[in-house]
Amino acid sequence: MVDLKLDIEKTKQNKMATQLDKDITRVSTVTVEDREVLVTLTEDQRISLKLKGLKKGEVSISIQDLYNQLSGSKETASNDGPKRTSKEFVSLHDLRSQVMISSNLDYASKTVFEKIIVDLIKGI
Repeated sequence: MVDLKLDIEKTKQNKMATQLDKDITRVSTVTVEDREVLVTLTEDQRISLKLKGLKKGEVSISIQDLYNQLSGSKETASNDGPKRTSKEFVSLHDLRSQVMISSNLDYASKTVFEKIIVDLIKGI
């Protein structure tokens, strides 16, 4: 009986990863603008985010580019960086995120820019 419980616990802890060979979409528990966020891992190795119920405003980035940006890797980025399906505008949140993960700016510049963007967001 004890061995069975241990096996069940080990199974819960050791989830097997599978190849990303088809699109997988999940609804996040995070809400933005009072809408749930749909997260899709695509077969072509991209991460796509979209607000549930909206046709426009989807953003996506290749998994490799996202990893390189978050890890600070100097590896050459692919030509298919962040993409938007709607080119009408750039949200302040998207701009803020891109500046923060950018390795092209020093910390002092990032903090000044962060304060400006936060003030703009609060003013909306």
